[in-house]
Amino acid sequence: AAPPTFTWPVVDGWRSEAFPFPLDFAPELQHTGIEELRFAPGFFDPGVAFVWTRNNGMRSLTDIALSHGATLPPGTVLDNVLAASADGTVVLGTALDPFFRFYTFVLRMPVSAYGL
Repeated sequence: AAPPTFTWPVVDGWRSEAFPFPLDFAPELQHTGIEELRFAPGFFDPGVAFVWTRNNGMRSLTDIALSHGATLPPGTVLDNVLAASADGTVVLGTALDPFFRFYTFVLRMPVSAYGL
């Protein structure tokens, strides 16, 4: 008799993926079947680089840059700041696109962009 089929339900708000074995890119693995994965809500949400000022609190650097004329491909966010000038007019960091590819950026904005 065939073994019972296992069904792992996907909870509302969670994402799932399934990978059939053997894997095309690793045929030396002798496993057969399906690997099922579950991802909690927010798992794929990128981090967001932010700016904090006393007057405006915490704001997304992506939103500030876009509102001051920067252009980014749809769905791309500035996710990390690696370095900045003392006055904040030059910011170096990484951006993440919807396909989880990382890019570097150099952002130049006037101090007034931050509401200072």
